[in-house]
Amino acid sequence: FFSPRPCLGVDCFPTRKMSDDPITEFVVITGASAEQAQQILETVNYNVEEGINLFFASQDGGGAMNTSTGPGSFPSIPEEDDIPPPVTTTTQDQLIMRPDQHRHHAPQAPEPPRALFDGSALAALFRPPDYCFHGTFDQAKTFAAKEKKWLLVNILGIDCFPSNQLNRDTWAHDTVQSTVVTYFTFWQQQSGTPHGDQYSALYRVSEFPHCAIIDPRTGEALCKWSGFLNPDQMHDKLTHFLDRDMTMDEDEIPQESRLPSGGPGSGAAPMATDEDAALQEALMASAKEASAAGSEEDEIAAAIAASLQESGSSAAAPAAPPAPAVEFKPSVDLTAVFSDEAFEGSARVMLQLADSTSHRKHAKLSASTEALYDFAKVAIPEAQTRPFKLLYGFPPKGVPQGPGCTLESAGLQNERINMVWE
Repeated sequence: FFSPRPCLGVDCFPTRKMSDDPITEFVVITGASAEQAQQILETVNYNVEEGINLFFASQDGGGAMNTSTGPGSFPSIPEEDDIPPPVTTTTQDQLIMRPDQHRHHAPQAPEPPRALFDGSALAALFRPPDYCFHGTFDQAKTFAAKEKKWLLVNILGIDCFPSNQLNRDTWAHDTVQSTVVTYFTFWQQQSGTPHGDQYSALYRVSEFPHCAIIDPRTGEALCKWSGFLNPDQMHDKLTHFLDRDMTMDEDEIPQESRLPSGGPGSGAAPMATDEDAALQEALMASAKEASAAGSEEDEIAAAIAASLQESGSSAAAPAAPPAPAVEFKPSVDLTAVFSDEAFEGSARVMLQLADSTSHRKHAKLSASTEALYDFAKVAIPEAQTRPFKLLYGFPPKGVPQGPGCTLESAGLQNERINMVWE
């Protein structure tokens, strides 16, 4: 029996699906008989690949297989001097098997989780923070102005890994999250979306990821930067801005760098300036007239009062002056607890009082929470006699009072504390 040696390339293998029987696979690939296949496979413990290599190596050393000996015959073994050299790894690598041919003869590697391929794991890893404001840029400005917070904007780039890093590492960090939630309204958008592109065109954004702190009352970009910042760098960046003690009081709205609602180049600003100047002159003239009229009325009232006093001095005694108010004394030294500058063992707190004023202070963490109540009473004398509450967190909860209650134990670091009347 003579069989031409087949080529070892992939294209020379039969295209039909191989049987799971190793003898059948051996016969189809080599062209040998079933008896020869069984003998060779028994020699190599039914390893089809090694058996095929041994079959072709025998042909290289001793010519064609001898098939005239009948069933049970085995190819003649050459003398020891004629033993061919061992088959190299290169020759073995050339014998390429289809995966379905040896699926039942080699252990399969475990398949990776399907979530790595459908993107759900990556989406969860780089998801936006939960405290994002959902809405348009104008809606975010309106909401931030109402809450008396700065507007923190973050525009992510398409296929920009530093943008994903911000969501994974920075915005999710506890310290950064606490600072942002307390002092800012956070608005995040993706470049390539209508909202993201509209903002990028208005503020000329060219590098991503982009971050900016916006004054929600005017639309002015007070601080801008781009690129990835780790949690420590981001916290330092935000606290440095807040340390400038910039407040959201209405009388401190900057007049310069205002952006009109219609965007740059709307042409409405010069006209508004002229109208404001004319209105201001009219108000000043009206105030002067009112002042003059008030002076004449004061003189008449004084003359009438003097006349009545002279006529009734003998009949009635003058009323007693009101009793002086008792001066309020805080239970703690507020100057030792609160400071405008950071000091060791302190943390930032923001007090939003009932008269709509905001106070950003560095407070001593070991101080009693009574200091916060005393601060409110000193700032608003009405609070000395009128009940009120101090609330913080979400959902809002009252600032605890009593022995052993400190700012640190209550978790008031970087918190916004609101004063409300009962």
